[in-house]
Amino acid sequence: MRKAAELQPRKALAILKEGNYSGMARSSTFRGYIRGMGPEADWPQVIEDVKGVIGRADIKLKDSDSWVAQTVAIEWAKQDLENSLEWYIRDPERDLSNPKDTTQISSVLGSLPLDEKYLAVNWIDSQRDQPDWNDQLVMSYGRVLASRTMPLDGDVERLAGFISSEDDRFEFVSKFIHPWKTGVEPSIRYPREALNKLVVGANLSVERTAGLQKVIASSKSE
Repeated sequence: MRKAAELQPRKALAILKEGNYSGMARSSTFRGYIRGMGPEADWPQVIEDVKGVIGRADIKLKDSDSWVAQTVAIEWAKQDLENSLEWYIRDPERDLSNPKDTTQISSVLGSLPLDEKYLAVNWIDSQRDQPDWNDQLVMSYGRVLASRTMPLDGDVERLAGFISSEDDRFEFVSKFIHPWKTGVEPSIRYPREALNKLVVGANLSVERTAGLQKVIASSKSE
């Protein structure tokens, strides 16, 4: 269903309006329609079309179909990250200090190609003067990055530098260092030089710095 809807999104929208699909079929068709709109999509109009299918033009997608809202935000972010997140956060008034909301926002940021993660980091930096800011978003996005195989570069170091609490910086950095295999020789996924640079740049206590450096030195490098 999803693939067919991607190939013919307008036809998929018409089918959704008929109300003949439910459950997984409806979800797949919605996702296919949204993804099929492509790089030239008028995303505000797509949102209104989706609301029309739902039958409530006055509602916010977060309150009705949150997964639809996230799919729209992810696809829109591929062309315009700033306006995508402006809608995804401000329209439903998401809280940048709420773990549930920041996890959802981080999923959108994490959908960007790895060579464009600097856009996510720049956007996060631009939000740090918001009244509801408390570093939760950096922590959430850091968890997304730490779960992926990617170059450990200056973008990650910048993120660590955004965090005001040493406890949180330690947690952030540890996600990239702690061995990721169990039951076998402990392994780290990044070059030791890059990990040590991240540790030093995080401005941790002498004890914590030494402890992480010991883990880096004693673990097998993949």
